[in-house]
Amino acid sequence: MTHNAQTVSSEFMPYAVACIGSYLKAKINYPVNIIISKFIEELEKELVNTTPDIIAFSYYIWNSDLSLKCAEIVKKRFPNAIVIFGGPNFPVEQERQKEWLAENRHVDFYIRFEGEIPFLNIVKVAIESDFNVDAVKKSGLKSLVSYDGKDYYIGQLENRLKNLDDVPSPYVSGYLDKYFSTSLWPIVETKKGCPFGCTYCTEGYDYYNKISRRSPKLVNEELLYLAKKKKKCSMIFVADTNFLMFKEDLDVCETLKLTREKYSWPTFIGCSTGKKRKDLVITGAKMLSGAITVAASVQSMDDVVLGNIKRDNISESELLDMAKELKNSDGISYSELIACLPGDTLDSHFKSFEKLVASEIGMIKHHTLLLIEGAPLSSKESREKFKFKTMWRPVSKSFGEYSLIGEKFSSMEFEEIVVETSTLSFDDYLACRKMGLVVHYFYNDGLFEELHGILNHLEIPIWNWLKLIYENVSATNNNLQKLFADYLEDVKTELWYTKESLLHDLKKYMPEFINDKRGSNLTFKYKALLLMNDDCLKDAFSFGFKMMNKLAEQKHVTDKLSMAFLYQLKQVSLMRRESLFETKISHRAVFDYDFTGVYSKKYMTNDLFRKVNGGVETIICHDEAQRKFIEEYFENHTERTVEVASLLNRVPARNMFRKLTVKKPM
Repeated sequence: MTHNAQTVSSEFMPYAVACIGSYLKAKINYPVNIIISKFIEELEKELVNTTPDIIAFSYYIWNSDLSLKCAEIVKKRFPNAIVIFGGPNFPVEQERQKEWLAENRHVDFYIRFEGEIPFLNIVKVAIESDFNVDAVKKSGLKSLVSYDGKDYYIGQLENRLKNLDDVPSPYVSGYLDKYFSTSLWPIVETKKGCPFGCTYCTEGYDYYNKISRRSPKLVNEELLYLAKKKKKCSMIFVADTNFLMFKEDLDVCETLKLTREKYSWPTFIGCSTGKKRKDLVITGAKMLSGAITVAASVQSMDDVVLGNIKRDNISESELLDMAKELKNSDGISYSELIACLPGDTLDSHFKSFEKLVASEIGMIKHHTLLLIEGAPLSSKESREKFKFKTMWRPVSKSFGEYSLIGEKFSSMEFEEIVVETSTLSFDDYLACRKMGLVVHYFYNDGLFEELHGILNHLEIPIWNWLKLIYENVSATNNNLQKLFADYLEDVKTELWYTKESLLHDLKKYMPEFINDKRGSNLTFKYKALLLMNDDCLKDAFSFGFKMMNKLAEQKHVTDKLSMAFLYQLKQVSLMRRESLFETKISHRAVFDYDFTGVYSKKYMTNDLFRKVNGGVETIICHDEAQRKFIEEYFENHTERTVEVASLLNRVPARNMFRKLTVKKPM
């Protein structure tokens, strides 16, 4: 189940549950009718004409409450139906598991970890027992947790699938065909498992440390099927935990390269790239010509923090080499930092920012630490050891008022975030969030890449410029200052002290959530607000140039700057970004400089500051691929802030900046 009251909270096809259905159909010798539903409207339509024997729900942080409430209504209407849950958002400790099952008696079984084999086994025993739920509970099936009001049953873990070819593609099998008329992203998964043991992750257990694979033949078949069937969505997400960490991943890139050439699909590929083998990551990124974002996720650059979360990062030298290689080949790279990790301090957090900025990584995604049920770091032991203080907030876009088979209800998902630890205060947390927005505005996405080039030319570290912005932005008196003030206020007001107090206020604030006044991912909401308001964007550029000039004065290098060049560069920069989603805008202007060199040479050189005799006629507009991508997106989405924020969360804004072409020298 997926929320869709404000907007679609998870814009992906329901691939994981479809895989479970596809595996069941392939392995069971019994006529089963499998129906996949992602939205409440679909489920209601099916339940009008169907009496389910078994109904299964996924259980993630973004649909937990919705799935539980839908399951409760279904169980009430169909009391003999067996209700099964599965997904990563389940408690770690057995006592909490018992409490969860006692609180949710309408759930008959919870499948721990991977679901294909356990679900098949449930269905087999259910058929043999004429769908007697008590008989299934007493059968001792592996990976199942259940409670009958008296006894608590927990089975040993079932073996994981060793060969993903045992799961027929749910796309090729036709289970997801109905979603090709929507804008949902297709997901593919060529491998399962992760060799790392990060404690903040739901795959940070030994259970997942072996890799199971799908054969290249079946992966290619699936990708070609998607390329031919695609209608409204030009994007895809590769769900491997460490894509491009294995040599065979280059075969996937080769197939995607071919589908891009033959079918013009996909235009963008989302993924989480591997934490090792950066040589493969770079090779894959080059093959796909900037259509893929490459991750160098570090979470922190502090050794104490990394030890506390059992994280083994790539070295700083490897990070630097990868970032520069990708920059020189038009690849898009990103890294991630998490605030409030155990042992982190404000100073060490800012130093992590500084090191990443110095590496010239393309983007730095800044997150707050979530205590996810099912992750080792959410255990009682970890909470006490690191003195976590937490608060609650609604999960972005995951709320609404709904009706299912005649019963109306409200639903909201919650997440528990760490706002204070033994080494980082709440005020420090707010400072981390403020710096996160500074980086998001002034470093990420190449929004100020021209200014970065000037700073590099002057040999002024970009981090010094970002810190100066951080220290002075609240003292400005313009639209930019208001954005920061509103953001920091929202950072505080998005939090509740307890889940109970948030539930108490649910009815009061639900209209504001649905109408886009609350409940968005704040970082991307405020990125959208900046890019959707030309006055804000102009103020940001003026402030950015002002801070650069201040640093140049402090370093006594203003003689290296041409004021005429900077003035015209600012004009060009704004023309590329103002009214960004208006594809019909085309600027034509004569400049004293050939600004195409600013972008083609990657770094500023002295020859760029020389005026061209007669001037250069320059056209600034979206190219055909950009126009098609933007127009397709807004055919299926509105230009509300929440929808623009969702786009920016998935696709780098720099992919949509207008291109420069020189018409002819005057």
